[in-house]
Formats: sequence, structure tokens, C-alpha cells
Amino acid sequence: MFRDAKARTAAPSQRALIWLGGAVLASLIGAGLYGSAASTVDANAALRFDNLARNTQYGIAARIKSYSDITRGLVALFQTGPQISRLQFHQYVVSLDIARHFPAIETLNWAPLVRDEQRAAFVASVRADTSLDGGGYPAFDIRPAGRRPEYMPLTYLEPALILREKLGVDVTADPAVARVVMAARDSGQVMASGQPVMVHHPLPHIGMGIRLPVYRPGLPLDDVAQRRAAYMGSVGVGFSVPRLLQGAIDEMAVRQLHLVLYADASRDVEQRRLELEAADHVLFNDDGSLQRGAS
Repeated sequence: MFRDAKARTAAPSQRALIWLGGAVLASLIGAGLYGSAASTVDANAALRFDNLARNTQYGIAARIKSYSDITRGLVALFQTGPQISRLQFHQYVVSLDIARHFPAIETLNWAPLVRDEQRAAFVASVRADTSLDGGGYPAFDIRPAGRRPEYMPLTYLEPALILREKLGVDVTADPAVARVVMAARDSGQVMASGQPVMVHHPLPHIGMGIRLPVYRPGLPLDDVAQRRAAYMGSVGVGFSVPRLLQGAIDEMAVRQLHLVLYADASRDVEQRRLELEAADHVLFNDDGSLQRGAS
């Protein structure tokens, strides 16, 4: 009798412990399942984001590759004869229909190598060039002023609207740009023409460019010495970074993304890392500003 009463007293306590244990176990299982589900959702979101970013990267790279192909076409133009006139350059660029097929491109140009002893004759020839403009270019001169051993003035530029602002600018007057142009001369490869620049018209934006060397037809180009001896100058493509990236944004499958592009300021390619550093600067921000965001 005593044992039966004791058992009846212990039963509710045991049931409570069982229920408590069950609740704890259920909570642990639920927490585990929630954590697993959350981890899976986060992993899927990260994978989806990586895929979007990678596809955008590929889209940008494809556009820049098409610009480098245009520079190769310009080089081929200069290989067709001993002297390509301003009119021939103009007609070739018109045939490309840049505004329709490459809307981010703002300029195509030719900058010949001019040694100091050739400067006076070169300036006179440009001023007297009436192949495209019947009035010639009487105000033409190499800029900035000052004598240097060599110059590479922008001489042919399309479209013509940019002539007043850029015609005659020596692309090698800036030592940083000169190093890049000379590296392209020695390697024969397409290279970015120095630091990004602020373009003020029609609206302030960042512009960049790529250049490719042009060599005299028929000369050997097997080593650096031969390439330097055959060097005639370089052709270039200048493009709007915002327009370039807007084309990539328009192709995004998901639009609820914020896109900011930074230029890595590291000169040594091997030292570049995928993280923001103090010297890096904004090339494009889809909110329209050029201010640095959070790290």
C-alpha cells in the first residue's frame, strides 16, 4: 500500500521530466534545423550573388575586349599604306558606326611619334591639312608647351566635336602615361593609357582609355630593339566608365543590387588584393556619386 502511494506520487514528476526533456530535445532539433536551413539559404544567396557578380565581370571584360579589337582594326588601317590621311581615318571611323554599336566609346585617336627636330615641320603640316576641314587647323600646336626630346600629340581624333579640347595634347607629357605608352611600344600589347581621368562634358564622369602601338609595315618586330626602331606612334580608344557599366547593369538578371567599381591603385599587379585600400578610388557608383562607400 505504501509503495503504491509512493509510485502514484512519483508518476507526475516523471511525466514532467519527460515532457521537459522532450521540449528541450525538440528545441534543440528545431534550432539545428533552423540553423541548417538558414545556412543553406545564406549559402544559396552567396552563390547567387557570386554568379551575378561573375557574369557582370564577364560582361565588362567582353566590352573592353571589343574595344581592344577596335584598336587592332585601327592598327590594321595604318598598315595599309605609308601615310594614312585624316580623311581616311575619319571615313574608317564613320564606317564603324560607333554611336550605335559601341555607345560607351567617346573617342578614337591617333598619336604619332614626333622627335623634337621634326616638331616645326610636323606642326606646319597639321595646320595646312585640309583633307577633312577646308580651313585646316591654323591654331594647332603641341601641348603642353615646352621642348622635349619626343612628343606623341593627339593628331587624328573622332568624333570631331572633341578636337578643340584634345587636338595636339602630348599623351606622353605625363610621366605616368608615358611609362604605360612606352611599355606598350616595347611589348606590342594593348595597355591602359595611364590613370582614369575626369571628363567634364557633357556631364562629369570618369573616362579611361586603352592604347596599342603602331609599327612601320614590313619591318621585323621580333625583339624590343626592333619594335622601338619600327615604332610610329599609337592608336587609342577612350571610353566612358559609366556608360560601359550601365550596359552591364542592363543585362543583370536581378536589379536589386548596388554596383560600385574601384580602381586598384597598386602599381604591382602581384600586390593587388580584393579589398579596399586607402589609395583606391571610385570609378563608378550607380547612385551617381564618386564618393567612397563603406569598406
